[in-house]
Amino acid sequence: MTRSTLVRAGGLAAIAGGALRAVASFAPLLIDSNVERELLYILVDMCLTIGLLGLSARHSKSIGWLGATGLALALVGLVTVRANRAISTVDLYPAGALATACGVIFLTARVWVARRIPGWAPLAFLLSTLVGLLGSYVRGAEWPLRLVWRDLRRCVY
Repeated sequence: MTRSTLVRAGGLAAIAGGALRAVASFAPLLIDSNVERELLYILVDMCLTIGLLGLSARHSKSIGWLGATGLALALVGLVTVRANRAISTVDLYPAGALATACGVIFLTARVWVARRIPGWAPLAFLLSTLVGLLGSYVRGAEWPLRLVWRDLRRCVY
């Protein structure tokens, strides 16, 4: 795979991952099947991983140590979230999710500070994180997405 292909695939994956992440924050309220929810979460994590690798490949010379640390933190967080049950009896999901969110925000903020991407990009990741918190902790916040998800499931099935 060429660097250009990785960058393009990373961009598309990042957009898809961000959108899916926003929807996935409401998954416990919208999707009844544990298997379907887990598949959605895996798809989000795969998209975010490809997106992060594409972003870092594109801006490898300008991210500096803070951006590289953000990338490493995000990837470790994603692995922790996915391997949570296999590596510990303690629930590591909150720590892994926080590491991922902080890493993504550090990386994109560093690329933005280097004037390589527009300011809306790190804000989109921050918004995704905030929507995730909203969906996890605020009752009733899911109702608009519940309607959309119902219609999407009808289209798929």
